[in-house]
Amino acid sequence: MRHLHDTILVIDTGGSLARTLVHAIRDQQVYCEVISLRRFLVGDIHQPTLRGIIIAGEKEEISSDAVRQQLDTLQIPFQSIGEASFRAKRKETQESILSEFL
Repeated sequence: MRHLHDTILVIDTGGSLARTLVHAIRDQQVYCEVISLRRFLVGDIHQPTLRGIIIAGEKEEISSDAVRQQLDTLQIPFQSIGEASFRAKRKETQESILSEFL
């Protein structure tokens, strides 16, 4: 039987940012999973312990109507961040993302 715990879901839209965020979140002793954008869009999200969503990667994918519609359906706090803005303010951005959910 799986132990229940708070979960942060990272949606990977491309690039290496998702992996960086997952490591940072897990360093805070919070369970975190990465899923593909495709899996997110088909609605394969069944996490009773889901506390927040982070969409990481390409800016065009983050702002698509399909992504927005799925986020509205879930009604879970979310934050999106692109590769360029994360690299520019790495420490600042990482802390602000984590403080949103932890």
